[in-house]
Amino acid sequence: MNVLFIEPAFPANQREFVRALASIGANVLGIGERPYDWINDETKGWLGGYQQIASVTDEGALEWAVREAQSRMWIDRLEATVEAHILPAAHVRERCTIPGISARTAYLCRDKVAMKEVLRRAGCRLRPQPPYRAQQRRAALPKLLATR
Repeated sequence: MNVLFIEPAFPANQREFVRALASIGANVLGIGERPYDWINDETKGWLGGYQQIASVTDEGALEWAVREAQSRMWIDRLEATVEAHILPAAHVRERCTIPGISARTAYLCRDKVAMKEVLRRAGCRLRPQPPYRAQQRRAALPKLLATR
């Protein structure tokens, strides 16, 4: 399985996803903003390739990198774990016909108000929201500050 993984080295915990994929036999190819030389040797050992682009949230640049990889091999997955990368990855995944989470699903996972509206329209009963507590906290703030 060939997996394109967005930002395999930043933040530092990303390398654990790369390690896990490689440990089960995936050929992991990275796409990221950092120069390849900045990636530590252990992570490099888990990568089957790497493409640097200016910004992984620039969908045009991301799509170019994905299509470059697709011109060399079949790509089974395009994965991202950083929240800011999820929606660009979903858009590019759809344009490049790579299976995975759709842009609509990615959007709904990030926008809780929209997600709840979709669930309500589908007939799901959601727990009523508690009273707006920020107002209560703001009202209590002067008293709290006076005691310190």
